[in-house]
Amino acid sequence: MTALSDRIFQAYSRNVRDEEVYQYADVSGIQVIRKYKNPELSEKRQFIKFYLDTDGSICLGVDMVIRNKSDTWTIQDSSKFKKISNYLSYGEKEFSFNEDKLLLSYKNKQYNVTDLIDFLEKNHHSDMFRLSRLRNRGISILLSLIFFYVDRKYERMKYLFSNSRGVTSTNVEINFSRPKPDPLFKFFHLFKNPFAFTLGFSLPITWQLSVQLDPTYFTVQNPFFVFLTLSIFLVLEGIGDFLLKNINDKNGFIVKLAERSARIEGTLR
Repeated sequence: MTALSDRIFQAYSRNVRDEEVYQYADVSGIQVIRKYKNPELSEKRQFIKFYLDTDGSICLGVDMVIRNKSDTWTIQDSSKFKKISNYLSYGEKEFSFNEDKLLLSYKNKQYNVTDLIDFLEKNHHSDMFRLSRLRNRGISILLSLIFFYVDRKYERMKYLFSNSRGVTSTNVEINFSRPKPDPLFKFFHLFKNPFAFTLGFSLPITWQLSVQLDPTYFTVQNPFFVFLTLSIFLVLEGIGDFLLKNINDKNGFIVKLAERSARIEGTLR
């Protein structure tokens, strides 16, 4: 144990709900096992940690834990409980620690060791990842629509797609191919989903207009409708090519969205 670790340990004033307080063996810091105030969580504990790594990086966080028969602790999934969040921060530049005064600075505020542990517990009892979850849900919906456009289901491809793009280190490659040319025109490369959606969307509009206007106007001999149809096919094909290019490109925006949706971020308050 370091001399700084001894000072941090001695500067901490125990809370009445603290069961155990430890020093780290190889870094300077403190670990606190604290009971929850909520009687429904009487079998669970808060594992609060704060330490300075050997390179000066600050690590702090809280986990919900439960004691095993072997007298060790196992981290529990806090998402099952309302307004409780397990979190860990390491090496964030917005934190700084004054070793002489034993004060941690964060967002223009300073915390002594005791106040810091209470501050970490306070943030543990909050839904700090709510905005991140909403953001990721929105991204997942967008990615599902994109994959729907290229006749794929994102939820089925999510793990493979994300892992091959750098969320984890694998060598899996994905190469989505273009569809065969449309059998009606033998030229356009159209995906079935957007083609069917456009067709279904256009038919009621065309039918309504044909009722209100002259029905003879809506014929295949009308050059306007011929060029309009070809233009729609070109747009559909262009969008499909653009999406395929980004799906197959490891540096494309779709890949970056998939990687972003895999991250959960929160802010201490």
